[in-house]
Amino acid sequence: GKKCPQKTPINEVFLSDTTNWREDNLNLIRQDYRQAPYFGEVFPRLESLYSTPCDRLVEFNMLSIEMLLDMFGIRINRIFSGTLSPEGTKNELLIDLLRKARADEYLSGVGAKDYLQPEKFEDAGVKLIIQEFKHPVYPQINGDFIPYLSAIDIMFNCGIERSAEILTTVPRVAARAVEV
Repeated sequence: GKKCPQKTPINEVFLSDTTNWREDNLNLIRQDYRQAPYFGEVFPRLESLYSTPCDRLVEFNMLSIEMLLDMFGIRINRIFSGTLSPEGTKNELLIDLLRKARADEYLSGVGAKDYLQPEKFEDAGVKLIIQEFKHPVYPQINGDFIPYLSAIDIMFNCGIERSAEILTTVPRVAARAVEV
């Protein structure tokens, strides 16, 4: 994005129009994955993403998310938190958003466990679930398996259909949800 203060909200960050970051990113991806078994299936989708006009980082992020949801066959409702006029800070802000979205469960990663206050969720009638994620292992083109890469890594290596199968079995097979 363009230079802006660190605490600028993402919906106010504009993408650079003075560099060719789109072409640079695509060239890096092409260089890293051109030998991948599903390059021909995945790369055109990325080219389409990068060629879609947008001015703000939030627009590009949402286009990326929409592309991944489509590729993985995921159909969910999405709500921008800003449209809910959230109130409060920290846990109270999150609980306010959950109430306004009519959520009765909140699934969080284990990294947030230290700052979440379970009693506040319980008082609000929201079931707090901490997911202990275990990364699935899949074949990669370059040496030993490296976890926690971008979603495009699994798609280039396994194809879109197989990637969706692997990732949708993770919560049932390789992740353990623990009630707090």
